[in-house]
Amino acid sequence: MFYVPNIPFALYHALKAKNLVFYTAVNPTIENSGIGTESKFKTMQLIPEKYLPITIFHKANSDCTETINKINQSNISYPLIAKPDVGFRGLLVKKIASENELKNYLEKYPIDILIQEFLTEQNECGIFYLRFPDNQSGKITSITLKEFLHVVGDGKHTLKELVILDKRAKNYLEIVKMNAHVSFNAIIKNGERVQLSDIGNHSKGTQFINGNHLISKKLEETITLLNKQVNGWFYGRIDIKYNSFEELENGIRKGFNTLTYTTPEIHRIGKVAMDLAGKRDKRVCSIDKANVLETTVMWREEMTKIGASYPDIELSHMYVDNAAMQLVRNPKQFDVVVTTNMFGDILSDCAAMLTGSLGMLPSASLGAPDSDGKQAALYEPVHGTAPDISGKGIANPLAQILSFSMLLRYSFDLFDDAELIEKAVQNALDKGFRTADITGDGKTLVSTSGMGDAVINELDMLAA
Repeated sequence: MFYVPNIPFALYHALKAKNLVFYTAVNPTIENSGIGTESKFKTMQLIPEKYLPITIFHKANSDCTETINKINQSNISYPLIAKPDVGFRGLLVKKIASENELKNYLEKYPIDILIQEFLTEQNECGIFYLRFPDNQSGKITSITLKEFLHVVGDGKHTLKELVILDKRAKNYLEIVKMNAHVSFNAIIKNGERVQLSDIGNHSKGTQFINGNHLISKKLEETITLLNKQVNGWFYGRIDIKYNSFEELENGIRKGFNTLTYTTPEIHRIGKVAMDLAGKRDKRVCSIDKANVLETTVMWREEMTKIGASYPDIELSHMYVDNAAMQLVRNPKQFDVVVTTNMFGDILSDCAAMLTGSLGMLPSASLGAPDSDGKQAALYEPVHGTAPDISGKGIANPLAQILSFSMLLRYSFDLFDDAELIEKAVQNALDKGFRTADITGDGKTLVSTSGMGDAVINELDMLAA
């Protein structure tokens, strides 16, 4: 009903302009000027990347695996947002919690889909803006604040009871039930606000509130600055997520990340660490920052529970700052280290340089065993592809060779063969053979193939 009064208004202007589609000239670079039938992804290409969430385009009926690989390469973490590339009023927009849930979503809806990182800013609003092409400044005509569906606790009722008692929330009970993060049977503390949806649209219960009192000259200047960076956009609504209106008004960007782990995630990686230790020296050191980060308090608690199930494995704990120092001071004290993705990313590069070069360090990405005991694994050097030295014969092949040794050890339990390769590498180094990244006085500089030949020669002698 809200849109009905606009129909005669639009017809009046169409007759006045003597053109039924006169409005399509407003934003010449956007298909049909952006009336809702256009591709969101194509429109986003007009906006500078720094203002946008990371976005992956999934073509209808295309391979889900390829899309998931793009997500992993783009460092988008779960939860994330999936929505139709062309759509209205939040239809089919969904917060996705896992890879399996995303696969099911993509298979269920064989249409063009946008997959975006989940933005954690606390507030959202829609700003209507216009600027005539010949004018240097524009004007904000309205601001719509979005109040996400929520209830407030009274210390007596469960969340489900609060939803049923709330005049607005009860209309969306079935939708709220689909939110896996909502604990319906929990009694909510008095005054505690529980947000029931993270998606700001009509279909998810969001309330739209007049925010015109927030229109200011400063805000218009900020939006005009954005507008001039989007070629061919002169009129329309932009939806913005923000933390405080002061930050929005002044165009302040605030970057922050959340460190989120669940019990199943910690147990999965923890068990992989314990199983690895069982094939090595039976020692695991769990790295956290439990004296500061609440997430890693839980990490330490859960790792302790896992350790109790492996009585033959010695489990210790260490703060990440101390671990960085100890890696440099006495790296041999460690056997298997298990930690969060962020800490691991930092410590692994630190550990790589203990060997003299990233070209010396192999790696194994091991999944948790499935119900049949099979374990997905990827073995590769820690370093990247280094295309700048491709074909020059100066790359260090030892990390790749040692990655194969890890494959023999951890995927095939061929411990003797793995040790043979590792011994061959050690012997080649003991004889002074060095690639450019690790060479020094008194050493024999060899090419990539030269180092490979040196290792093969040592293998031949050891296997003789």
